[in-house]
Parts: sequence; C-alpha cells; structure tokens
Amino acid sequence: MAVGVGSLLSLLKWKPDLLYVHQTTNLGFLAARLIVATPTFLDAHSSVAMEARAFGREDLIRRLGWRERLSIRTTCGIIAASHELRDFLLKEYHLDPAFCWTVPNGVPSSWLTRHHGGGRWRERLEIVNGNMIVLHSAPAGFEANERSLELIEPLAKAGSLASQGICLVVSGRSRAPPGVRALGVVRDYIDLVDAADVTVLPYPPQAVCGGARNKALEFLARGKAIVSTFEGMRGVDGAMPGVHYLHAESAGEFLDALCRLRSDSTLKARLGAAARSLAKGFQWSASAGELSRIFESTNRSV
Repeated sequence: MAVGVGSLLSLLKWKPDLLYVHQTTNLGFLAARLIVATPTFLDAHSSVAMEARAFGREDLIRRLGWRERLSIRTTCGIIAASHELRDFLLKEYHLDPAFCWTVPNGVPSSWLTRHHGGGRWRERLEIVNGNMIVLHSAPAGFEANERSLELIEPLAKAGSLASQGICLVVSGRSRAPPGVRALGVVRDYIDLVDAADVTVLPYPPQAVCGGARNKALEFLARGKAIVSTFEGMRGVDGAMPGVHYLHAESAGEFLDALCRLRSDSTLKARLGAAARSLAKGFQWSASAGELSRIFESTNRSV
C-alpha cells in the first residue's frame, strides 16, 4: 500500500488490523505505521541488494538501497516469495528468522481448469504443419528478461532454429533478436501459451528473480513441455530436471533440448503431464490460506 494523505485518512477511519505492503522499497506505509501504530508486513518478491549484485548495478544500491534497508527495519514481518530470497534477506539484513516466512507465488485455479485453446495462433503465425512453436515470455523493461534474450540470441542468429522447423516467438515486447518473432503484448496470452508446443525459460545465473516466475508457473499449469535453466525454475520447489522440465544452460543445450522434443512427442507429453501435476501445488488459494495463518498467529503476538 502506498500511503498518501487520502489513504492515511482512510486508515484512521477504518483502523485495519494490519497492512500488507508490496515491494521492499515501498516506504509509503511508514507514516501509517508510526501514526496509526498498524502492524505491517512486507511482501518481498525480490531485493534491490540481490539484483544489484547480480546485474552489476551499483546505481540501484545508491538510489534504492537505503529505501530497502529502512523498509525492512520498520516492519514486523516479511513474506518472501522463495526460500532463496528469504535466506538472502536473513543474511543481508541480519533478520530474526522467526519473523520471516516463505509463501510462494501461485497461479489462479482457472489456469488449471480452463479448456485448452490456441488453434488460432497457429494460423496467425502461419506455422507449417509439423513445425514447432516455442514460446518465451519476456516483457520489456526488466533486466532479467534482457539477459534471457542474450542467452538465446546466438542460437537464433545462426539460423539453427528455422532449419530444424522451430519457430521461436517472444511475447511482451515489440523487438527481439534476429530470428525471433516479437509478438508485443497480447490480449489472449493464455491461448498463445496453449498454442506453443514448447516453452522456454532461458535465464542465465545472473538474471536473478526473487521467487518463482509467474510465467514458469503458468507454463506448468497449462501442461507445457519446458526447457529451462536452473535460474528459470528458481522458487519452483519440487521441480526436477528430466521430470518436470528439460535442463539447459547454453544456446547449444537449448537447441539440443528443442530438437529432442520436436522428435519425441512421448517425452513432450510426459513432461507436460508432470508439469501440470506440479502446478497444482502452486495455487493462489493455497498461498492466501498460508498468509492468513501467518497474519493471525503474528497479530496475536504484536
């Protein structure tokens, strides 16, 4: 919650039991907590300190590091999106483990129950029968997404994909490396995911993310065969290479995995079924229930 004059007046009027604040650099709740004495929990999906080190961005520390430190020090509890992020915050800011929990990201149940679609996308992309659509979702404006494109750029430039009957598309941006088709922001994204034969999460080790990427959980929920780096599957507890996805860390390994999936429909189907089964443990309804239990137990001790 970003607390301005109007929202502060609302807090004084409604007297909420607690505040749940998004982003570690959000200081808007400070006035509310100090004046209204409202218990505040911080929803940590990433960390400026963690990203700055991974990306080599000292400017982030200079601009936002102090905000993150102050925000973390003035909250009574932190909800981290992954065990890795929780461990980082505990060590970086010397926090009490008793007041830092992990609640993973999730997907709406509709992603698991909606009828399969996507047929129109194959027509719109003019995909020749027998060719394979490979989807990467990389909205512009995020450092990690830019790094992911750097990993697949050599593969696309070499023309290896086209020669193998593979069409690599990327959503969320209007520009992409040569050999990759940029689709921009699409309204029927779930249909695009359904249309894809394979999905990829080509995130190198330095393209860090605080918790499970929404796109990873969405791909799993729609039963997609996935090729991913270890970083791409960060925060997806229980995901095993060779069972829920194929592991690759380089452009060459991605090409090998994609060619393997193109020629082995049984493997593709097996990975998709295992992915969907795993996704059932990452629903927002379960995360909401866990949050409620944390809030109730902590509120009694505040």
